[in-house]
Amino acid sequence: MPNRQEGFYSAVRSVLTTKKVLREPWLDGIASDFASFPEAGGVDAVEAILETSGYPRRAWPLVIRATLAILPGWAGMFSKFEREADKAPAFALPAKLADWLAVALLLDRAAIRRAARKLGLQTASLMEELDAGQTEQRSEPDATIAFEVFVAAQAFDLVATLAESEEKRRGFTDGIARFSSFERRWILQLAYERRHRQATLDAMIEHTELCGTAKPEAPRLQAVFCMDEREESTRRHLEEYAPGTETFGCAGFFGVAMRYKGLDDVTSRPLCPVVRTPQHYVEEIPVDREEAERYKAALRRRGLALARAEQSERSLLLGSAWALLAGLVEGAHLVARSIAPRFAHHTHHKATHGHHHAPQTRLALFRKDNETTPDGLYRGYSFEEAADIVFGQLTSMGLTGPFAPLVLIAGHGSSSLNNPHEAAHDCGATGGGRGGPNARAFAQMANHPEVRSLLSEKGIIIPDTTWFIGGYHNTCDDSMAYYDEDLVPEHHHQDVAAMKEALAQACLGDAQERCRRFEDAPANIGRREALRIAEAHAQDLAQPRPEYGHATNAVCYIGRRSLTRGLFLDRRAFLISYDPEQDAEGAVLASILEAAGPVGAGINLEYYFSFVDPVKFGCGTKLPHNISGLIGVMDGHSSDLRTGLPWQMVEIHEPVRLLTIVEAMPERLAQIAADSAIVGSLVGNGWIQLVSRHPETGEYARYHDGKFVPHTPELAGFPSAEASHDLFCGVRGHLGFGHIQALKEDTARA
Repeated sequence: MPNRQEGFYSAVRSVLTTKKVLREPWLDGIASDFASFPEAGGVDAVEAILETSGYPRRAWPLVIRATLAILPGWAGMFSKFEREADKAPAFALPAKLADWLAVALLLDRAAIRRAARKLGLQTASLMEELDAGQTEQRSEPDATIAFEVFVAAQAFDLVATLAESEEKRRGFTDGIARFSSFERRWILQLAYERRHRQATLDAMIEHTELCGTAKPEAPRLQAVFCMDEREESTRRHLEEYAPGTETFGCAGFFGVAMRYKGLDDVTSRPLCPVVRTPQHYVEEIPVDREEAERYKAALRRRGLALARAEQSERSLLLGSAWALLAGLVEGAHLVARSIAPRFAHHTHHKATHGHHHAPQTRLALFRKDNETTPDGLYRGYSFEEAADIVFGQLTSMGLTGPFAPLVLIAGHGSSSLNNPHEAAHDCGATGGGRGGPNARAFAQMANHPEVRSLLSEKGIIIPDTTWFIGGYHNTCDDSMAYYDEDLVPEHHHQDVAAMKEALAQACLGDAQERCRRFEDAPANIGRREALRIAEAHAQDLAQPRPEYGHATNAVCYIGRRSLTRGLFLDRRAFLISYDPEQDAEGAVLASILEAAGPVGAGINLEYYFSFVDPVKFGCGTKLPHNISGLIGVMDGHSSDLRTGLPWQMVEIHEPVRLLTIVEAMPERLAQIAADSAIVGSLVGNGWIQLVSRHPETGEYARYHDGKFVPHTPELAGFPSAEASHDLFCGVRGHLGFGHIQALKEDTARA
């Protein structure tokens, strides 16, 4: 658009006021409208438009809210980019919500003028209702109340009693009338959540009684994963295959809040929770500059070839020939993508990238002095900052020793071909990014001798026999990648090989467990076949459900892994490692709740609202969605920007508020909620359900109406099986929790 650098208002003004543009009839007079108001737009233009449009001043807030609510997706995006311009996909343009509002008001003004002419009315007469109009609360129809009275009287066997007197009938009817549909839905929601909460807490009590606090005494591998509930099954399968493994969970940015620019990235992006603003910039750089230049040259040649091909399409003769050739090639590729997605993907990747492999890289992680970027970000971390990050993360998880020979730090993300909502499947702790770079950075920090020296002064001694390695788990195709393997000391090569085999087996089990939820896969599918289906889903152009993502999330457990190790949680629980015995003052717990609390609650509420109202809070079906401007999706070619999640991502979700179970004394949790505005808002406003597990007595208590109420078990049976496979094989829907016997026995032997 012309004048786009001057803002949205100026750009639209330039388009709609030029004589070269063919305007629709209802836009007659729009050029003179723009000429009557400030050229710069903004708040001044909004005020002038409202003043001259006939809206009474006291109705301005109503008009503004109503105008913004007509297209909340676009209005919200303008507001987002006005506050966080760095979130733009390529480069930032001056986006102001006031500019958008001014344009919308002018278009409304033109539409009202057109409607008034058609109806033979004065424009002012269409505004009069705003002066006196107040939205009236509508009561339920009498017929609806009568039916509810009839059903309730029968259900409670009160027909004879109500027939005795008019007074009893009137009192009963008034009571039913006051019991609105909203209150009925709210009670149903509470009952639904109570059923789930009771089953969860009872299962945890029974599991603890069965297995105690089993964990490997001398682990050969320690693996740190994101708190993500999809990693719950990965950790469980890893522990089943390699019982000598000890796993941990934390927010998947691993304390490394940074703006990151990968080797092939056009711009940098923040990799941290949305409630944090990174102060550090980290870039992926090639080890060999000459190799990197050859790689970039190959990419440039490929780009130039594609650009020339695109230019030839626009010529008369070459365009026809190119269209025929490209149509045949792309048509065949399109069919292959739908019929044999795995084969088509590997063939296409080999053809396009087979001759220019990406060079070996490192992270420019540590800085000298206080070097900054033009944006004022530090270029990397000082050794002191890195030591603080590693110390804080290890302490919060309770991973302070003894250390295994190998410590895996595994970030995660998701990649799928046919999914404009892919970021919603990525890591919430990195703000919708992928946690691989964060895991790589943390491992690099923890391996550096200077950082380890500073850690020893803080009380954490990492022996020379321990090596940290960063990894990345693709939760869509269940693949694992590992970083900087060439730096692994030779005496750890066997440990790395054993770790890779264990993770490969865990990914097979993970794929089998989640593929049972796909209708196009057999419920009792085998492990190898499940992995092939997962890979095909990721590359299938015709697949609307490449991954269910966070669907089914319902629980967040913050505490020691030893209490949930061997507990089948059906991929429904966020797991955050925390050792109350190493946190006498509660400072660690407060930081966990402030960082991970909004992440878990945000994911849970996103799925909750998109499920209960998929049209308004969700974005309906994803089938007609098209990406618009790399910032969002629209229905077809013209609609509002759709917010929320599509039905294909939430259709198997249970709409319950996140049940957050914390291994801490009730008094401590109450104090943290009182001291922290973030935690207090989540708990006090009822966005999450908070439960305390007393670290010493093991008793559970639920936060309700400002106090903790003891939990009373009601369990009438607890399933037990040799392995996870025995619990989920052949079942499609949600499962209850269960106890895995083999893990306890193998753990004791390990």
